[in-house]
Amino acid sequence: MLLDIDENCAVFPYLQRMDFFEACGIPTVERFRRHAPGTRFVELQRVSSISSGGLSHEKLAHASAVAVAGDEDYLNTVGFLEYCVGELLNNLRQHAGADGFVCAQFYEKMDLVRLSVCDAGVGIRASLQRNPRFLSLDDDERALELAIQPNVTGNPPSAAPYSNTQNTGNGLYFLAQLVRKSKGRMWLCSGAALLIQDPEGAVAVQRTSPLMGTFVEMQIQRRLIADYDRTMDEIRRERFGTRTVPVQFE
Repeated sequence: MLLDIDENCAVFPYLQRMDFFEACGIPTVERFRRHAPGTRFVELQRVSSISSGGLSHEKLAHASAVAVAGDEDYLNTVGFLEYCVGELLNNLRQHAGADGFVCAQFYEKMDLVRLSVCDAGVGIRASLQRNPRFLSLDDDERALELAIQPNVTGNPPSAAPYSNTQNTGNGLYFLAQLVRKSKGRMWLCSGAALLIQDPEGAVAVQRTSPLMGTFVEMQIQRRLIADYDRTMDEIRRERFGTRTVPVQFE
């Protein structure tokens, strides 16, 4: 397949520096001098549904978080971002069934952290349809609305000892709530639908051009990143009350 790439396009050097073309196996000639990313970004990383080519998903999540966490309230920020990237990679591993990409960047002038994960997998609707409960689901927009609700999973009910399927499927729900409590934005795109969550937590879903697989992006001002442990406890109380409930993220 021949690609017509406009090397004079303003975004072309940025895509080169973020290793977009390298990750896609497209050779280009770099006409700039590379500098270390420091605490500003981590280049686009190809991630397999099994491992990340030498880095485990857990190590990749940690490396992505550290790359954009900064020095202020370092440990909390790393913990927060590491959970977010880790959960998205966990979804890729358990549900996508295909390789994907992850990248992270911090924009100092806007105090903005961006985390993105995409894959070329089966997509959210097909993943949910693996569960007999959602077998008749035939709408991508409805599938995205369901995906950020608690206890919604594509894993079929299990009769295995000690399994507790009522507590599965909380990963994207917790992620959306963490973003909301940090006054951030989230985009979730799969199939022919795009879900947008604004800083107040309002959600809008619209039709869009079809996308094979799933794309998730979150943007949060770094100074507004919530206290990770306190906020997770708060979300659990809002969801489960004062009961002690074992939560399994999938």
